[in-house]
Amino acid sequence: MTTRRGRGGVSGALAGIACLLAVSGAAAQEVDAEIEPYPFDPRLEIREHFRLRMPTYWWYNEPEFNAGVFTVVVHIPDMWRGNPTGAVMRLCPDHDHRIWRGVERLMVMPFYRKRPWPAFECRP
Repeated sequence: MTTRRGRGGVSGALAGIACLLAVSGAAAQEVDAEIEPYPFDPRLEIREHFRLRMPTYWWYNEPEFNAGVFTVVVHIPDMWRGNPTGAVMRLCPDHDHRIWRGVERLMVMPFYRKRPWPAFECRP
């Protein structure tokens, strides 16, 4: 009794890989040199910045854009002690961070003990 391993076996898989490489090569040739291949995405940059700087047990909401300003709500656990607005000031990006390429202002609002606290505005 013989069993079949699918259509084409190893040669079919190699043909599929060769086809993908040909398609990706054709797509790479169509890229215009004057267009940036990785455009600036402010939400992605903000998410990545806060993901790297967030203390343990803290979390944040998705950045919201309203009236020309991005706002991030940072949730601080109840076990934490201190001034929440002062604590989120330390989360602001540095003045030379790549976020400031496309974002002029960033509001960071702490949410501590089941209520919002005064927001802080980060600027380059």
